Parts: sequence; C-alpha cells; structure tokens
Amino acid sequence: PSPSQEGNQSSQNTPTLERPNSLTSPPKSKIQNPKSQDCLIPDEHYIPRPPIEQKCYDTILQPGSLLRIKAPKQMGKTALVNHLLCELGEFDAPDYRTVHLSLELSDRRKHLVDLSQFLRWFCINISRELGLPSELDEYWDEEGLGAKVSCTTYFEQYILPDADCPLVLCLDDVDLLFPFPEVYEDFFGLLRSWYEKARSRRIWKKFRLV
Repeated sequence: PSPSQEGNQSSQNTPTLERPNSLTSPPKSKIQNPKSQDCLIPDEHYIPRPPIEQKCYDTILQPGSLLRIKAPKQMGKTALVNHLLCELGEFDAPDYRTVHLSLELSDRRKHLVDLSQFLRWFCINISRELGLPSELDEYWDEEGLGAKVSCTTYFEQYILPDADCPLVLCLDDVDLLFPFPEVYEDFFGLLRSWYEKARSRRIWKKFRLV
C-alpha cells in the first residue's frame, strides 16, 4: 500500500531480522498456519541482507503496524516477505496468523474493475487462507452500508475475533490495481482507515499489514 508508515520502517530499493542465530541459515522445519493445511517452506537459497529483515520484523511486531516494502521488480520483495513469514512462524507460532495474498490470483476483468467485486474476492480469499468458511452473506450489506463498511465489518466481527493472536496480512502485486483508480483509491483508503483504527480500537491492534 502507498500510505506512509508514520514511524514504521519501510524498505526502499533493495529489500532485505537479526534474531539471534536465525538468519544465517534457513529454518529446516515447515511452518504451518493455524486452521490451515498449507505450510510455509523456507527458501534455502535466500540471502539475508541485514539490517532490513530486522527492521521489517520489528515493525510487524508492533500492534496495528503498517509496513511498506518498495523496490523495482526482481529485487526480492516477495522472497523477503516469504522469509519474514517463515521467521515469524518459526519463532512465534502459534502467536500469529499469517496470510500472503497476491493480486495476481484475481481475475482482472471481473475482480479489479468493480470495488464491490474486488472486496468480496478479497474477503473470501482471506477466509480461505485462514481455513475459515466464507460468511460474507452474514456480514455483507452493500445496499445499506456499502462495500467498504461491509468489508470492515467482516474483518471486525468475523476475521479478527476468530483468534486471540494477531493477523499479519501481506499483499503482493498491489501495482496491478493502479490501472483501476476507481478501485485502488477506495481500497487504499480503506486500508489506511484500518491502520488509523488501530490507534483507538483494540481489535484492530491485532491487524498487521505488509
């Protein structure tokens, strides 16, 4: 996301945790997400580039944090995110739930041209990654509340309260939204509102956005 972090760390140009003895060699175990059958598999070829990993990790640990990783293509942003999630699982599981969602999975002609369609796709995939059944019909009131409030309600009353541990959501390939300003302007504004909510709402302190 494009909003500034207001004190949180950003990684610029060359993306790259100095947790003791954790970065010089990749973890050997598979890290499993709570309620999910999927596993995060450490990349044995990942090359640490301190202190970037440590700065990113420290930011993720902060309640309600926002971390923006910005760099040119093929500079290792996705590899860095995967590495962070593996490290998070290795040392802090089951204290964190993690979701890594790439917008490449969306159907551009269907999901990226309409805000409501995109937010519904977004919520359904977050639920799927967490191993939760989709309950959109229970919380979605587009006619009365609108898509953005319905999406917020879904997170506030269903996704976040489902577990006591924080949720780390990593969004990849967000640049795919840029050709669709009618979607990305509202979506990034929504993410910013969630970040601001963490200052005054305890439930949103569980939300960490990358």
